[in-house]
Amino acid sequence: EGERARRGAADRVLTLQEPAKPAAETPLATVRVPTRQEARRVLVVDDDVENARVTAEVLTEEGYEVRVAHDGKSANELWNGQHFDAALLDVVMPDVSGWDLAKTFRLSNPGASLAVVTGADVRGIRTEELGRVDAVFRKPVDAGTLDEFLAGRSPDASPTSANR
Repeated sequence: EGERARRGAADRVLTLQEPAKPAAETPLATVRVPTRQEARRVLVVDDDVENARVTAEVLTEEGYEVRVAHDGKSANELWNGQHFDAALLDVVMPDVSGWDLAKTFRLSNPGASLAVVTGADVRGIRTEELGRVDAVFRKPVDAGTLDEFLAGRSPDASPTSANR
C-alpha cells in the first residue's frame, strides 16, 4: 500500500486482457479496497472541472469520501451543509480565492485540515494567508503526498511546505 501511495495518479492504469480459459473455468479474483478506520470526508474546490475530477477520483481510490465544488458559492453551501474533515482549495478561482474560503472554513470548523493547491509560485505568500491553512501544495500534486497530509501521517505538514 505504501508503494501505491507514493506513485502518482498517472501510474494507476488498469489493463484488462482476455482470459486464457473460458470464463466458466476462470476463478473470480477478489479485489480488496483499502479502508480507513475512520472515513475522512474531503471537499475538493477547483473551478477547473478536470482538475477537480482527477483529484476526487484519486482520493476516492485511496478510500476518502469526496465531494466537489467548482465555485465559492457551491463550496460554502456544501461546507455549511455537511461535515468535512478536510478541504483542498484551488487558490485562483473566478468568484473567490482559496485563501478566502480557507478563512471562512477555518472559522466554522477549526479542527478541519485545510490546504490550498496552486500552480503559481508559493514564495511571497503573505503570512496572514499561510496562517489560514495547514499546507500549501504546488500543482501537480503527488497523490501519495496528498494522502499523507489528509491521513495526518505527514511529519512536515507546515503551512510553508509546498508539494513535499
